[in-house]
Amino acid sequence: MSKTAAEDPALALTPAEAKAMAEAVRKIEKAVRDLAHGGLNRRALVVLLHDVTGGVAKRDINAVLDGLEALGATYLEISETKKDAR
Repeated sequence: MSKTAAEDPALALTPAEAKAMAEAVRKIEKAVRDLAHGGLNRRALVVLLHDVTGGVAKRDINAVLDGLEALGATYLEISETKKDAR
């Protein structure tokens, strides 16, 4: 089980760190979207990643790609909604 910032103050982020992390998440999402809309379809990307990683399961690669696409919706929207509610 992972710790929260309340349980471990070392996990707390400064506003500048939180902003930098949010920007990094947005960049990751954009890169994954750009990759998905580029010349390579998702199935081809999964096959290439499966080959280059030495056989990581395709379902696991798909799960990671899904997770990368959902980072902002999962983490940024929640925190931005809480911030707007104040």
